[in-house]
Amino acid sequence: MTETTKEVKKKKSKLKLIIIIVLIIAVLFLGAFIYLKVTDTTIADIMKSFDKEEQLTMSLDEFVVNLKSPANMRSYLKVKISLMYTDSSKTEMLMINTSKIRDIILDNLREREYEEVTTNEGIDALKKDIIEELNNTFGEPIIKELYITDIIVQ
Repeated sequence: MTETTKEVKKKKSKLKLIIIIVLIIAVLFLGAFIYLKVTDTTIADIMKSFDKEEQLTMSLDEFVVNLKSPANMRSYLKVKISLMYTDSSKTEMLMINTSKIRDIILDNLREREYEEVTTNEGIDALKKDIIEELNNTFGEPIIKELYITDIIVQ
């Protein structure tokens, strides 16, 4: 009798555990359904958030420029830059316009002062300005990110 009582108790505890798990899953599905209805989100929208864009980079030769500074002070910047873009059909256009891209970047770098390229905020502003100017030149947002892969300021 004691063995059968133990077996019955085991079966009841397993049954309770299964019922609890099923209820938890049902509540989660109900919560997800309500969330999707309230926010007007579709499954396709959720799947898009997991899609990764292709990320291509174009490395440019290093830039060495004199920084804008008072007459009695000379500072220079040596930097290596890579551009990230996501449309592989733009690769050839970017390669053809490498000289134009370098000219825009050089002009932007020469306008910077020592203090602007030695702080994180200054570097972030530099990146943003170059990306914006390049995209304005091409008439469309081709460049998504600018990476500084090497930098020396003296």
